[in-house]
Amino acid sequence: MEKFNLYKSFKNNYLLLFLVIGFIFSLTSCKRKVQCESSNLVLSFIGKSYWDLTDLKIYKYEKGMTTSAPIDSMTFTNGTGLSFQSDNDALNMFITYAFLRISSPYDYKLKFNSTTIEGGQNELLITEITDKAESIKCKATFTGTKGECSCMNELTSYKINGVTRTLNSSVEFDGIKGYKIRINP
Repeated sequence: MEKFNLYKSFKNNYLLLFLVIGFIFSLTSCKRKVQCESSNLVLSFIGKSYWDLTDLKIYKYEKGMTTSAPIDSMTFTNGTGLSFQSDNDALNMFITYAFLRISSPYDYKLKFNSTTIEGGQNELLITEITDKAESIKCKATFTGTKGECSCMNELTSYKINGVTRTLNSSVEFDGIKGYKIRINP
């Protein structure tokens, strides 16, 4: 009776070479670097109701270019595209359209048609949003999907109507994560 010989069991040397290369590749690619997502800002309105906030227009600008034409804009009526979460004395407003979420690479102007904010104004200018550009190492996957490997950059600073604001806590609602910005009545 002949003993089992692994080398002889492979009739094609290329198969063995392929297996060795695949094993080496899997060892060297156990971790991959993933850029964290930009911080989303969630507006937290003090003393406002849902009906005060459902009619607004958001303008999105290149960073530092709020005097030029916006690169995108959208009108929200009757709360379409917005989600709200009650939070003690405030109402958190989440923008459900990812392309218009307030995040660090851009500046924004919000115009409210049904209410005033920040001492009688109907516009809110959010500029100089900065966050830490971080990345994390994740396990490699054969499918190439992120899976559970995702992160959000930590917000470091922002300005509202030219005034630097202090940072607030993070919040999550319906899968949308962000940092709360408290907006006074």
